[in-house]
Amino acid sequence: AFILNKIEGLSYNEIAEVMNINLNLVKSLIHRATLKILEVEDE
Repeated sequence: AFILNKIEGLSYNEIAEVMNINLNLVKSLIHRATLKILEVEDE
């Protein structure tokens, strides 16, 4: 979901449709991926 949004430029709604998942799950996945990337950068 993160790559589809940040690299491919898809909207959250488009990602939900492509991945066949709930919009709230898309938001959650992207948020968690962003936090993980920030955590790794701090190390």
